Amino acid sequence: LLALLLIVLEWTRPGLPSPLRPICDLRVLNHFIKEAQDAEVAMKSCREGCSLSESVTVPQTRVEFDVWETKTALEQAQEVQSGLWLLQQALSLLRTSVTNAALQSHIDNSIRNLISINAVLRSLNIQV
Repeated sequence: LLALLLIVLEWTRPGLPSPLRPICDLRVLNHFIKEAQDAEVAMKSCREGCSLSESVTVPQTRVEFDVWETKTALEQAQEVQSGLWLLQQALSLLRTSVTNAALQSHIDNSIRNLISINAVLRSLNIQV
């Protein structure tokens, strides 16, 4: 989710080199980051009911801004849409595979965060 947020922040920057303009309050970003860190801790400590029934593909978690800046707006939009779709598919599979209650809570939070990110993108007239 953090990589996706960075992509969105980079996407909305002005044409001249300047610091990124966040599209949401830093407290919101910090909240997303904290939830991701909490989910990571829960996953690492999970011993029972945390296995996947099959392999999943997730979006790349890093952004090479030099490469990103060479892409057209359409290519960037398609990459973001593809990443969101992959993440949604992975979360759906995870939701049905994992039986650990603590992890289920983190998965639900991740799904809600993904819905929030989609809403932000829609508010910027970015089709997802």
